[in-house]
Amino acid sequence: MGLRQSLLWLRNPYHYLDEAMARHGLTFRARLPVVGPCLFTGDPALVMQIEQDPALVGGRGTTALLPVVGKGSLIVLEGARHEKHRRIFAPPFFAGRMDVEQGTREWTLRSVDRLRVGEQTTAMALISGVTLNVIVEVVFGKLPEARHRRAVALIESWMRSFDAPLVLFVRALHLDLGPSSPWGRFRRNRDAVVRFVREELAARAADPGLGLLGHALRRAAAGEALDEDELVSECITFLLFGHDTTAAAMAWVLYHLGLHPEVREQLREEARGAGPDLRPCRRVRAVIDESMRLTPVVVHLTRHADRATRVGPYAVRQNERVLPSAYIAHRNPAVFEEPSRFLPERFLGGRDYRHAYFPFGLGARLCAGMPFALRQMEIMTSLLAAHIDYELVDAAHIRPARKMVLMVPSGGTRLRRTQ
Repeated sequence: MGLRQSLLWLRNPYHYLDEAMARHGLTFRARLPVVGPCLFTGDPALVMQIEQDPALVGGRGTTALLPVVGKGSLIVLEGARHEKHRRIFAPPFFAGRMDVEQGTREWTLRSVDRLRVGEQTTAMALISGVTLNVIVEVVFGKLPEARHRRAVALIESWMRSFDAPLVLFVRALHLDLGPSSPWGRFRRNRDAVVRFVREELAARAADPGLGLLGHALRRAAAGEALDEDELVSECITFLLFGHDTTAAAMAWVLYHLGLHPEVREQLREEARGAGPDLRPCRRVRAVIDESMRLTPVVVHLTRHADRATRVGPYAVRQNERVLPSAYIAHRNPAVFEEPSRFLPERFLGGRDYRHAYFPFGLGARLCAGMPFALRQMEIMTSLLAAHIDYELVDAAHIRPARKMVLMVPSGGTRLRRTQ
């Protein structure tokens, strides 16, 4: 890979993949910075085969995140340990036991009330103010107000440690040159979050308490034991990826709605007719699905070949990476007519897009928080449609930009409230 292509991949994977698809189609080989040689595909038949191939494993493909989440996270675990952690942490989300409704509604309305007519903000700032506060409540349960604010402040500081994704992806840049250096800030801010979680664990020695942490401690007492490091890793995983990924996805939703005020008006009418419980609306969900199709915040999944195998006609060597790409799959014209257009109605017909549409992952590695994230996005989208109107600021200059492992709209989708 030439220098231009390497920089393009690191800065704007969407653009890189657009060029690659124009040359090669849905499946092609590439050599990526940090990752090395790999096989990209968005072909639904090959994606299905990858999901089912036991030679292609998930955890080793995400080792760049080890300094973030630690060794005990669902994101990096494989095999029996991954299955055990998933048994513990996924059911509360898929069974709807995590209280997403009330907290999301309350924090969204607070954000709406603070944003004055004529005032500018960014969708990322507006939404992360909701999702971060909600995920703190989900992980720890209701904390005393000062303690809750402390958790939020620690996570915000950690996430501001550095901006350039290279600092995370290039191991040579993992240099702690003191608290003013990017990696030094990262390590110290992470240590502060870890100390907070350990304090919560110590305080729950007699009573597990509420939230996801309380649920895990009760499961541990019932025989599904996790050590303290594992519990810390999972808390960090949910605190970070349980809010930042949703905020990024919502920034894209508000971007697309900003470009299509007629769709926003349809949502407003639907949301105002939904009643105080904001029961799920088909069009709201279709808008969210279409936004994630067109601008997935996670560009690709990563599978590591622990032995030689084949993906369709392609031989895959041991230790090679295979990347089922949501971005490629979501722009397959054989599946999605006019794939570059924002057309939410394509998700209103009940069509099954399995293996052609996978913004939350695949199979056993499907995002544990998917039902929670989707319902949270539905509530926020409905409330914002019903309570505010806005216009994009400098919309023509909004571009896809990398924020660590996520793709976000540059500038966070700057908007101005108009009513």
